[in-house]
Formats: sequence, C-alpha cells, structure tokens
Amino acid sequence: MYTTDNSISLSRDLKREMKAFLPLKDLVSYLSDKLDMSPEEELDSKNFLRCHNYYSFSAFIKQVPDNLHKGKFQAAISLYEFNDWLSQFLFIFSGRLEQFIKSTFIESLCQQYNGKYQKGECYLDETIYENFELYNEFISIIEKHLSENQSLSIQHHIKNKGSKFPIWVLFQEMTFGETTRFISALKKEYREYWIDTTFLSTGVVNSKIHGEEIQSKLFGWVSATWYMRNRTAHHLRLYGQNFTIASPSFFSADLRQINKNAETKKKKTHNNDLFAYLLAMKNLI
Repeated sequence: MYTTDNSISLSRDLKREMKAFLPLKDLVSYLSDKLDMSPEEELDSKNFLRCHNYYSFSAFIKQVPDNLHKGKFQAAISLYEFNDWLSQFLFIFSGRLEQFIKSTFIESLCQQYNGKYQKGECYLDETIYENFELYNEFISIIEKHLSENQSLSIQHHIKNKGSKFPIWVLFQEMTFGETTRFISALKKEYREYWIDTTFLSTGVVNSKIHGEEIQSKLFGWVSATWYMRNRTAHHLRLYGQNFTIASPSFFSADLRQINKNAETKKKKTHNNDLFAYLLAMKNLI
C-alpha cells in the first residue's frame, strides 16, 4: 500500500511484513503468556474473542496499568465494557443533539430567507451559498442521495409531489455529516442568525460578554458532535483515544473553571481528547 496526495492504492505486501494471522486457539495462548492468565481467564478470553475483534480489544490491554500483576485480562474487559457503555450513551445523546440542530436550523433558515424561492425550497437558491462550487457540490450530493433513497417519505414526494422536496423532508433523510456540510456551505450570515436566535437569545450565557466567542466557536462544537455520532455509530474506540478530526475549541469560561484548582493546567491546544468533545456537546444543550 502507498499513498499519493491523500489517495490510497492497495497492493500486495511483497516484503511479507504483515503480522501473521493467529487462529483463536493460538490467540488465546498468546494472550495467556502476555497477561499471565489463569485457566479460568483463558476460558473467558476464548469465549470473549469468539465474538469480539482482537485488534479492537488489544487497545484496551495497553490501557491496563503495568503495575497490575494479576487480573490484567479482566481489567481490560472492564475498560472494554465501559467504553461500550459510553459509546451507547453518546450515540443516543449525539442523536438527540443531531435532531435539535436539524430542527432549529430549519426554523432559523426558513425564518430568515426572503429570496425568490419558496421557503421550503430555499436550499435550491444558489445565492445563499458561499459560492457556486459549494452550491453545486451540495445539490449533486443530495440528488445522488435521493436517487438511491427508498424511504416511504422520499418515494411519496417522487410519485405524488413531482420530486419537489421541502427542506424539512430533506433534513429528515440527510445524514448528520450531510447536514453539517450544508450548514458550512452557506453564507456566514445564516449560521450567525441561527446561533443568535437558538443559543444566544436564551440568556444561558451573557451574549454581550461571550457572544462573539460563541459565534466563532459553536459550529466547531457541532462538528465535534457529528464526529462523536459517527464514531459511536461504527463502534470505534473512545476511551483513551486522541482524536484528530473536528477538534473543538474550548469555551473560555469552561477552561477557566477546569483550571481553577487544577495542579496540571489544561491548555487551549489540549482539545483532542474525549473530555474536550464532551464539553463541546455540553455547550449545545
């Protein structure tokens, strides 16, 4: 395998450097030697690894403290199960935030839009986008999505509404990623109006003090929520993981509170761990 300009081309490992495949029996034996497992733990590991991918599980073994001499396998299982519980919870939580974001943005955009199109079809007006390329890209993505979509709602609008789709129907079918892509493609004024009417007008924070900061950071918190939704939907690891996508900026009030009595101060650049993403999601409530 090699990469060129972020593209990947698959090829054989002619140098034969790839790790050898281990059947379940050998994998259990390897783990037993590595973790000094008891016969009971060997049986537990056999049952566990029959249903769970070892590569995914091995990351949790690395999180077990080195000074733990007995019960390392069970400790890794506990971390794995905690991660699983956390993933399930955040999947539900991020899903509710997704619905909140979609609902409030539709309301905001349709209230603000005063162009030549009907409010329900405002997404077809290229003048609301930052540029024609972004407009064309989004429309192409949605047209492809609709062509492949077999949901009753979409089929109803194809058969009975002449393939005319109000934005609230589209948002129901769009993924969270497509939704954030759409919002980011619009002119800044539409995002600012949404943030102002949905978040700043509630009075939860002092908009005179924090308004400008929230305007600049909130969509980053939305992107962080999308990323958590995506990871949890695919059962990817959260515990002990540093993330490199959609890293959110800290809200200054949060950072001051975190560092108030902390021995080790958290910096603005320490925003790629799970804690930073959870704070971002919290700030959307």
